[in-house]
Amino acid sequence: MIIRWLAAGFVWSAAFGLPALAAADDAPRVRWIGSDEHSCVEVIGLDARVLAALADPAASDRLKTMLSIHIVEAGREAPIAVLGRYSVVGDRLRLTPRFPLDPALAYRAVLVPRSLGTSAGSEHESGRTVPPAPERITVDWVSRRTETQPPTRVVAMYPSCDAVPENLLRVYIQFSAPMSRGEAYRRIHLLDQDGREVDAPFLELQEELWTPDQTRFTLLFDPGRIKRGLVPNLEMGTAIRAGKSYTLKIDAAWIDGRGRPLERGFTRRFHVLEPDRASPEPKRWAIDAPPAGSKQAIVVRFPEPLDHALLERVLVVQDGQGKPIPGIAEIAEGERIWRFVPKQKWLPGRYRLAIGLELEDLAGNSVARPFEVDEFAPITARTTRATFEREFEIRPR
Repeated sequence: MIIRWLAAGFVWSAAFGLPALAAADDAPRVRWIGSDEHSCVEVIGLDARVLAALADPAASDRLKTMLSIHIVEAGREAPIAVLGRYSVVGDRLRLTPRFPLDPALAYRAVLVPRSLGTSAGSEHESGRTVPPAPERITVDWVSRRTETQPPTRVVAMYPSCDAVPENLLRVYIQFSAPMSRGEAYRRIHLLDQDGREVDAPFLELQEELWTPDQTRFTLLFDPGRIKRGLVPNLEMGTAIRAGKSYTLKIDAAWIDGRGRPLERGFTRRFHVLEPDRASPEPKRWAIDAPPAGSKQAIVVRFPEPLDHALLERVLVVQDGQGKPIPGIAEIAEGERIWRFVPKQKWLPGRYRLAIGLELEDLAGNSVARPFEVDEFAPITARTTRATFEREFEIRPR
């Protein structure tokens, strides 16, 4: 079978006769059904013409590259494929494993939408451009013996502050359990203060940005609309405007890694401030040092909210010789405060707070450089160090 690349995207050759799928709004969905002994994977939301073509015996080889089941093992680069039988049952495509699934193992179903004929960058009937289909949609199987686990929910969104700059770069969405891949951009909506959906505010990547455990999703505002002088910025402006309020809405229908919808939807309303184009200045941070002999937290206060994910990993408390101090850090008050509780009691002496230069504010301005930099301007100074250091002292009581 031949797959040809056209300007509009992937389509099947006329020799096979598989029609293109509907627009991305009607993208297929993957789910696990059945018991431990008789579990199988179903793809729902397929066009009737697609289903008819897939029912043709000639499609058997191609089906293996479209829909598959794998055993997932930690440390193994190549997953183990599970043998199974494909069938079209009513309005859905089904893959049934040849043998019962083992409740002690982890399984993952993988659908490659483009292999089904999904168009990339095509035009919807409404006239708007449909974003490319995801590279893959994954849904993990969980033994029915563990179905007593509570439904997955959104537990946090960062930044958690109520006001953000007009050139906000990232949003992090934290879930209580692993999520499936391939649905994010259909399930997240940005609404203006009148409840209307903002057109194309985000950078929609084919490979979604998840943490390895698939519990935190990184949502990027389109940098082309943020940076001044770029065509998207000139033609469309920023996605959010200073002085206005917006709501980020997450659909309850978003499927988690077990193939189940979220417990409930999620909304976060925020106000927009003027754009921020200056780098964070660690020398302006206030450091409250606790007394020696205590296990009280050192508290660092920022003049502005900083990037939550980076704050989790680029601040390190060191002793006078540069050795890290064991302890636990936490972020509070809308990413304006960082606290560090030591594992052992503080000893009197000089300490350092090592700050990674990659630390950014909400607009993507790092300690090393602003987000918007004139690439053609001469660079008069370069830094060779990886961190900025602030010293503080732990004094006796």
